[in-house]
Amino acid sequence: MYIVFIHGPAASGKHTVGSRLSEITGLPLFHNHLAVDVAKSLFSFGTPSFNKLRAAIWRTAFEEAAASNQSFIFTFHPEASVEPSLIDDLCE
Repeated sequence: MYIVFIHGPAASGKHTVGSRLSEITGLPLFHNHLAVDVAKSLFSFGTPSFNKLRAAIWRTAFEEAAASNQSFIFTFHPEASVEPSLIDDLCE
């Protein structure tokens, strides 16, 4: 299993690059906003509950993919509401 980890600032083309790479490789694209949109449907962006739910979605997705040996492409925007330790957690 491997993860193609695309990160960068907002509106820098991560989704566009990830989508094209998904077409070329056949790997599924787990776009950052999938988790953001779910968390935002319940909580305001950046609130503790939003941050906790978003991180839980990311962690669960990574854990289930690892358990299933499912490679994928992940887009990510490193911003202030993300715990710095989360990246290390996802890599583990």
